[in-house]
Amino acid sequence: MLILANRPRNLVGRLILAAGICFALGEVLFVGSYLLAERGSLSPAGLVEAMALSVNTLGIPLLIAALVYFPDGSVRWRWVPPVLWLAAGLAFLAPQTNGGWGGDPAEGVLRNPLRDALSPLGAVLAGAFGVALLVVSVTMCLALSARFRHSEGIARQQMK
Repeated sequence: MLILANRPRNLVGRLILAAGICFALGEVLFVGSYLLAERGSLSPAGLVEAMALSVNTLGIPLLIAALVYFPDGSVRWRWVPPVLWLAAGLAFLAPQTNGGWGGDPAEGVLRNPLRDALSPLGAVLAGAFGVALLVVSVTMCLALSARFRHSEGIARQQMK
C-alpha cells in the first residue's frame, strides 16, 4: 500500500499488493471451509477449501512476477509475461482440480468433488504447475542478476 500511495502506476507495487490480497483472502476462505465442515457440509467445505488453496497458490507467481519486474516495472524478454500468466493460471486451476497447495493432493484436508470429476486432468495440471513454477523461478533469478549487472545509480542501489 505504501508503494502504491507514492507511485500509483508502479507495477511492482500492484503485484505485491495483489499477492498480499491473495494470501489474506485464502486464509479467510480457509476459515469458511472449516466452518462449513464443522456444520457437516463436507462437499461445499471441500470446494471452499480448494478455492482457498487456489487463491493462496496464486500469490506465489504474483510475488515472483514482482521480482521479475523489479525495480522499474519493465522486462527484457518478451516471452516472460505469457509464462507468468500461464503459471498464474495453473496456480489457480491445479488446486481446484487436484486439491492441495499447488495441486498436491496430500495437502487437501477435505474431499474436493471437482477432483473426483476431473481425475486425470488434476494430476496433469499439478505437474504442469510444478514445471511452470520452476521456469518462472529460474527466470526471476536470471532477470534479477541481468538487471543488477546492467544497472547504475539509483536502480543499482534499489537492487542492493
